[in-house]
Amino acid sequence: MIECSKDKQILPASHCVICGLPSYQSGNMIIEQKARGFCFSRSSIKGGNKDKRYISLHLNESKSQYMVFWGEDSFWQENAMHRAIKIYSSGKLPWFCSYCGKRVCSKCGCALASPVGSDFISNTGFIVHSPLLGVQIPCTNPMCDNYKTQVEKK
Repeated sequence: MIECSKDKQILPASHCVICGLPSYQSGNMIIEQKARGFCFSRSSIKGGNKDKRYISLHLNESKSQYMVFWGEDSFWQENAMHRAIKIYSSGKLPWFCSYCGKRVCSKCGCALASPVGSDFISNTGFIVHSPLLGVQIPCTNPMCDNYKTQVEKK
């Protein structure tokens, strides 16, 4: 993994940087996963491979501050990267939703209760990591069979 550090605690943007879904409909507000995400760096990072590339864009021309994006070409299109920089420049932290981050229920397609294998931001600006676990993560849809955990079903 590349060395990047999160900036100071700031509040999240109101909408997903990829699809525009508002936070109250997004499931979780994801910042990074192994397959896709962004971080901040004092140096330009480029490269990767054809399936997962790294692109660095200047945050501030007078300082060496970059926003580094990685993921599939179809995920970080140029307009989404520029939207992320604009959001950050306005004092908010960009994020992508559970749907864009592919952290959805395999049965119904609704957001999972926790975006496994992801760093996500709370409404108050705290960044939390949700580890990969060997258990089924509950769905947020009360009509889905995966809504309750196995412990609650017993």
